[in-house]
Amino acid sequence: MRDIRFRAWAKYGEMLPNVQNHINGDWAFGHMLNKPDEFIIMQYIGRKDDNGVDIYEGDIVSDHVGIGIIKYSEIKAAYKVSYNDGFAKWFIDYMNKYERNSIEVIGNIHEHPELLK
Repeated sequence: MRDIRFRAWAKYGEMLPNVQNHINGDWAFGHMLNKPDEFIIMQYIGRKDDNGVDIYEGDIVSDHVGIGIIKYSEIKAAYKVSYNDGFAKWFIDYMNKYERNSIEVIGNIHEHPELLK
């Protein structure tokens, strides 16, 4: 069974891990979902990088193609790495082509946007 987890970027400048477990106060998960002007919710994609780090939506990764950002496609119902040149690599490609150990999380779009430049 797939591990479903979330983290949230609080727009005041803090990354909140495992927010699905928060049920009290301002960090209550339901509260966060209803406050998109205050929190950005990011889902764990069910994979780890080659260093064992969990990969979430919004993570910036480095792989054999270059540096890109993890995004979810509603149309394909799948995660991909999107690169600045418009190219995208679907996560299924990492699994099918035995490239599982070719991806590394180097930051996320909210704390390190300069990594995409």
